[in-house]
Amino acid sequence: MNKPPDIRFTPDHVIPSLKAGDKPEVLRELVSHLVKLGELKADDHASVLEAIQRREASMSTGIGFGVACPHTSTDRVEKAVVVVGVSANGIAFDSLDNQPVHLVFLVLIPQGNFQAHLQELAEYAKATHQVPHQLLQTSSTTAQQIYDAFQSALNRSKMARDAATNSISETASNAVKSAPGMSIKFSDRHIIPNLAATERFAALHEMVAHLVNIGEIAPEDLEPIVNLLSKREEAMSTSIGFGIARPHIQLGCINDLVIALGVSPAGIDFNGYDQRPVNLIAMFLVPNRRAMEFAHWDWNFIKNVFPSEIWERLAHPMTAAEIWELLKPGYDRLLATHGEWVEEPNVKNKSE
Repeated sequence: MNKPPDIRFTPDHVIPSLKAGDKPEVLRELVSHLVKLGELKADDHASVLEAIQRREASMSTGIGFGVACPHTSTDRVEKAVVVVGVSANGIAFDSLDNQPVHLVFLVLIPQGNFQAHLQELAEYAKATHQVPHQLLQTSSTTAQQIYDAFQSALNRSKMARDAATNSISETASNAVKSAPGMSIKFSDRHIIPNLAATERFAALHEMVAHLVNIGEIAPEDLEPIVNLLSKREEAMSTSIGFGIARPHIQLGCINDLVIALGVSPAGIDFNGYDQRPVNLIAMFLVPNRRAMEFAHWDWNFIKNVFPSEIWERLAHPMTAAEIWELLKPGYDRLLATHGEWVEEPNVKNKSE
């Protein structure tokens, strides 16, 4: 797996005791701290702050449990940078649970590089919930203590990921070489541009039913597949944060990787860790006994195929063909870099 992009975060990027007492002033204080560190030019302070405030006005990033994760993409930074602020007294942040926020995790992402940082940002966001509450509710907490708590959570996540990767790497390599000619089924036909479903289990049913309608799944397999996906979803939400969910399952009734994409402009509650509604559902149906060959394919798909402008475009109605044209450059690049062990399906855009 490729090395994740660097995110700039040190003890200096932590404000252990915020002076600000309300949300607008907290955002201003955090951006000012980045200027003080030299991460931003003073002339860029106003434009970056405005972008963050505009994002915050569209939907609060107070994700509950005392945490807020404001973020924006900007051409004012060359590398992703994080700044963390702690408030022992708590700050009203219009959070989903209406509780005050004690930890504000602000991240700036280079323009156009959101997908490249997606997995690592998700891990940082998860780490916010693992910082001990006692550190957040006392004025004596130091920047080093907060930083160490973050690093400890991130290291635990990395160790778990590395252990899983090491356990499959040799098997996956052998499997890839022994399984030529495997196809990936994904085209404009696999896209639902406006899901009718308003809750996650109904969305899973709608997407599998769509695959039946286009001939990827046999009608008799509809309910068994939906039941398996639903059980997987009940056990653990497949939301990865940032408005994306990746439900996935292994099946004995298919021979190729089948991908379906469902779009919900209004958003669907997937019970994700960041409590943000999901707008994009990328479903992966993997053939039984071939999961090793597709190790990390779903992450590579999400990181490489979704362009940064998709979020703005989703604010307006789009057809499946229009979404496909938006995704196809990244999908073609993904096939080019990971295609030595797959055969691109001979599928043409119906609009061509």
